[in-house]
Amino acid sequence: MKKAVGWLIASRRRVVLVTLGWLVLLDLGRSVYARVGYARPVETWQPDATVYADMTWPPGADLPANTPADKRMYIQRCAVCHGPDGRGNGPAAPSLIPRPRDFTFGQFKYKSTPADQPPSDADLIRTVSNGLNASAMPYWRDVLSESDIRALMAYLRTLPPVKNKIPPDRPPAADDCEVYTFWTSESYTPGCQ
Repeated sequence: MKKAVGWLIASRRRVVLVTLGWLVLLDLGRSVYARVGYARPVETWQPDATVYADMTWPPGADLPANTPADKRMYIQRCAVCHGPDGRGNGPAAPSLIPRPRDFTFGQFKYKSTPADQPPSDADLIRTVSNGLNASAMPYWRDVLSESDIRALMAYLRTLPPVKNKIPPDRPPAADDCEVYTFWTSESYTPGCQ
């Protein structure tokens, strides 16, 4: 044993060559292990749909030809972040800070109306047109016309599970007893008890 150690230490060149040999062998072993170990996946990763929604790429490629223009526009432009059903769970959502708005909660931060009232269409149009600073929400004024943005607002009114619960474009009248539940977390009943 002493003779082997003495041979190894006898020359710095031998030490360097033996060390490099061991490193090459270790790297080769690691490479073979990785190649064999990861050749076939053990399982397919499928995240929870509330966090991440699957979509075909490019967005809208799987839509039938007779899909309404507003839905096609939403899927192509908005669903990557907001999700195909408006729950804020699009494929890009997990990597965005802040997370995209979940339209089904009906809570909106950027509005000019009081806290207990829904945002106006002008608020929503301004948000879509100008985007939101310090977030991943881009401005769309250079890509979408005002009529396209209004069509998107109309499509938002059809998203489940709050279909037909978005308030109309007009402000509520004093004798209007329709209950609005989309834009706020609590019911809003203008003028009625």
